[in-house]
Amino acid sequence: MSTFYYFIQSVPECMGLIALSLAFAQVPLCWGRIFLGGALLSLLTFGIRALPVTFGFHLPISIFVMFLLIVKLTQAP
Repeated sequence: MSTFYYFIQSVPECMGLIALSLAFAQVPLCWGRIFLGGALLSLLTFGIRALPVTFGFHLPISIFVMFLLIVKLTQAP
């Protein structure tokens, strides 16, 4: 998959994950911050997938980074 198509698919998916997590936590959605978090998470996932490591290694790191992004970018409890 080319880099362009990866980001066309990945950024909205990451934005959806962050928005769903915030909705479950009953935090008001601020789409500018959600877009920023989705773009950062997408870039990080792309970088990790480019490394010569075991397939699936990016998943626990992405979950941890998503947790950090939600805590830092929002006022989630």
